[in-house]
Amino acid sequence: MSTTTLFVEILIIGFESLVWIGLLLSIIWNPHDALVQAKAYSEYALLWTTLLFALAYVIGIIIDRVADSVYKLFRYTPRTAPPAAYREMRFRILDESEGIGKFCEYQRSRLRISRATFLNLIILTAVFPVWLIINNQTHLLTIAGSIIAGASLVGLSYYTTYRIDKAQTEALEQAYKIITVDSEKRKKTEGVVAAVCYRHKNKGIEFLLVKTKKGKYRTFPKGHIETCNGKKESPREAAKREALEEAGVVGTIETEPFTRYVYRKGSKGSEYTVTAYLLRVESQQKPIERYRHPHWYLFDKALEKLSHGRREQKYKDEHVRVINEALARLQSKDHTME
Repeated sequence: MSTTTLFVEILIIGFESLVWIGLLLSIIWNPHDALVQAKAYSEYALLWTTLLFALAYVIGIIIDRVADSVYKLFRYTPRTAPPAAYREMRFRILDESEGIGKFCEYQRSRLRISRATFLNLIILTAVFPVWLIINNQTHLLTIAGSIIAGASLVGLSYYTTYRIDKAQTEALEQAYKIITVDSEKRKKTEGVVAAVCYRHKNKGIEFLLVKTKKGKYRTFPKGHIETCNGKKESPREAAKREALEEAGVVGTIETEPFTRYVYRKGSKGSEYTVTAYLLRVESQQKPIERYRHPHWYLFDKALEKLSHGRREQKYKDEHVRVINEALARLQSKDHTME
């Protein structure tokens, strides 16, 4: 929420409060004398206006806090426990989503003004009949009418505030759940690395491909960055580990990734962004994950294997792009190994 918006909200609350404060003061002091004094100081209109705004702002701050405390006695309570403390949810939303955060702050803004109006109407309903009596409006119907009208407005204000509070609470919880789920999805889809393993042979450069878990396609050894004993491995370390686990190879890996590509795990899975490193294989043994069936292919055959099967065309193209970029990188003279 912007500072300007908050300032305006507090002013609105303050000016609302000045209505019943003015009536209360006129009960204590003679309103006629007050009017005479006001006319006498009319030449200081700008000063009085400035002071009025300042007073409204200060009173607005006080009433806002009091209204918050009073409304807590009547506020909407969800049937189920919230996923987190409301302040924590609000801060998380503001930190991670500007758009959702603005909407939730808009709901909060409505609640702030509504609950203050509820409190101001309660006080006004109590003060106004007294003001009528002080000003010789002793007709019982007039006084009773003012009380009934005030009570009706208080009831309507409470109902409105309750509905706004309920909508704000539900929106806050829903937004928090959306952001939390998205955050978990990002954790699962980020931090994925691949080792594009190669070796030089008389016939040319060969690339090592492994089978996916279900054995449908050929791909590069890849996986998530892991944490062991509280220490998170670097992307290069993760790529080397995946190459060993899935392909049984050990070698020298480049200091920087040479490309990134996307793929989907299964037809309904999330789309992953994979950071790919070139790894020059120096030795090979049986992989830990036996079902991977690693196999060496010359460039053309590797292209064919990566394009094989019913893999979505988008992801076929991504794998083909990676192998093409790998070959171009290896044929250049500027790649730096560990």
